[in-house]
Amino acid sequence: MNVFLLSTFTIVCYTLVIFQPAFCALPTPILLLITNDTEDVIVTGDDISFVCSSTFPDSERFKLFRGSQMILEQSDPTFNLLEVTIDVSGSYTCQNCYQSTCSEPSEPEIIYVQDTFPSPMITVTPRTIVLPRERVIVTCSTTRSDIMFLFYKDNTLVKEDIIGGNQSTYEIESASEKDADYYRCIYKAKPGSKYQIASTISNPLRIQVKDLPRPSISFGVDGYEGRKMNIHCTSPYQHGKSVWFQLLDGNKTLVSETRAEHTNATFTIERPLHSKRKYYCVYHIRMGQDFAYSQISDHIIIGDGTDFTRGNTIRLLLSVLILVVAGVFIWKHCNCFQKTDTSHTLPVTADSLDLYTEEPHAVYKSDPEECTVLLETNSLNLADISLCD
Repeated sequence: MNVFLLSTFTIVCYTLVIFQPAFCALPTPILLLITNDTEDVIVTGDDISFVCSSTFPDSERFKLFRGSQMILEQSDPTFNLLEVTIDVSGSYTCQNCYQSTCSEPSEPEIIYVQDTFPSPMITVTPRTIVLPRERVIVTCSTTRSDIMFLFYKDNTLVKEDIIGGNQSTYEIESASEKDADYYRCIYKAKPGSKYQIASTISNPLRIQVKDLPRPSISFGVDGYEGRKMNIHCTSPYQHGKSVWFQLLDGNKTLVSETRAEHTNATFTIERPLHSKRKYYCVYHIRMGQDFAYSQISDHIIIGDGTDFTRGNTIRLLLSVLILVVAGVFIWKHCNCFQKTDTSHTLPVTADSLDLYTEEPHAVYKSDPEECTVLLETNSLNLADISLCD
């Protein structure tokens, strides 16, 4: 019943507004601000817009007020203010109207037109504390475009960039002690712009150049089975504060990181099988709001890199070759078990040798290749006597 009564009242009220607006007030509109800046910062020369948004679909007119003074009245709910100046700053409201009836004023939207751009953001890559000869990039950025940038080292101008865009960079190709200082930047309208406006200067960015010596790196087997390896990274001296150690792979990408209260750290990895892997290590310590990094250590190589399939094949072939040679040797030297001439070959024993030695004028000869003793007399070769018994 309540829903039915509310719907009936809404329909009646809408009808009365159409035919007699004075009976029911128009819904209060909402005033929206549109700028070219993501944070709605408005500076001299900007174009801005106000939109008077209402839920009443049949509004005929819209009014825009600055303070209590009406400055615009039109049929379109969007009010465009071009190339604003400082005197446009103030509190704005709007109304929507139908016939002779207007709504209540919207909630106020306060704008402030500045005569300077907001400060840019200044950043650095890779970090504010760098190693000697390291490449450093200082970036100055803003949400605005079609501007120029100026970079300062301390109070000395080091670069002026008029190309445009919403950011610019200042590069130090090989950092040294002379590059250590405070850096700032500003941006401003390009020469020839109607409004010559500059930003306020950025926050200072301090760049330091610190040469932390490289750590030493070593490794050993973890446990008697040798399935894991321990990699030891050692800083050359005591820093008196926490040290962060990092293990890097052959591409110098991070594998593992650990924090230590002393000068060394140990990383345990799986032992690589059938391959070689290269590792480095590095450490860093906190200095102020940033970290100072050491030089990268020398590399170590873990793993033998042996191709066991090829090795086993070679060993198998060698084994077969050795067996063949041994077989041929045995076959050749066992021919002595076979009698080459049964009519002239007699088995020899110690007794038979004694018998033959009694033969007058007998001469014994050894044949090393046939492993026999030849018994000769003055008249006849009596026997080939085998000694391979």
